[in-house]
Amino acid sequence: MKDITAGAMSGYFKEEAKDFDEAWGAITLGIATDDTYPTELPLHNQIHLEKGDTVPFTDSDSIFVSMSRPNDKLRAKEGTRTLNISTHASPVFWHSMNGKYDAAKQQVEDFIVHVLRDKLPGFSDAQIKVIHAATPVTWENWVYRKKGRVGGIPQSMARSLLKWTSHESPFKGLYLCGDATYPGQGIPGVTLSGINVYSRIKKNHH
Repeated sequence: MKDITAGAMSGYFKEEAKDFDEAWGAITLGIATDDTYPTELPLHNQIHLEKGDTVPFTDSDSIFVSMSRPNDKLRAKEGTRTLNISTHASPVFWHSMNGKYDAAKQQVEDFIVHVLRDKLPGFSDAQIKVIHAATPVTWENWVYRKKGRVGGIPQSMARSLLKWTSHESPFKGLYLCGDATYPGQGIPGVTLSGINVYSRIKKNHH
């Protein structure tokens, strides 16, 4: 906000941003395969890497996998499944690859596919029909988030939610919502921030 505002407004957001010097980015993969998965396999899985291992070019030691339901023909053709994979990554790092970006992106994709073959039941028997990878650079192009930051501000015990930026600002008619405002990331948090803005505008107009 400090970069797209001016004067007192820019100064306000510069001060607000001081406490929030970290932000998440994500590496994501979209994969379609034939359906070779056990019927009892949950739709949402978190795969932990071996102790000391991390996804290349990240500090992440786990991978999240969400799968389409069997027979969900809206997300995949009959007899196939879609997998959405994500892992945390540094937005700043992926915007400073200096000519090594494509090779690094391919290395991450290959690593994650290897992990899935090793640890996700049924994946080693599946034929990959479609695969695409995205980094924080991709996410910036897709959703215009600065440096491709997604997932809001990392929560910690040292940072109280009550200190997060409010939906109200000192400037008349300017309200804030999204994963960087109270109460934070995730669909419930972002939705509630929008509801807070709606409620405040409604109250002010009455």
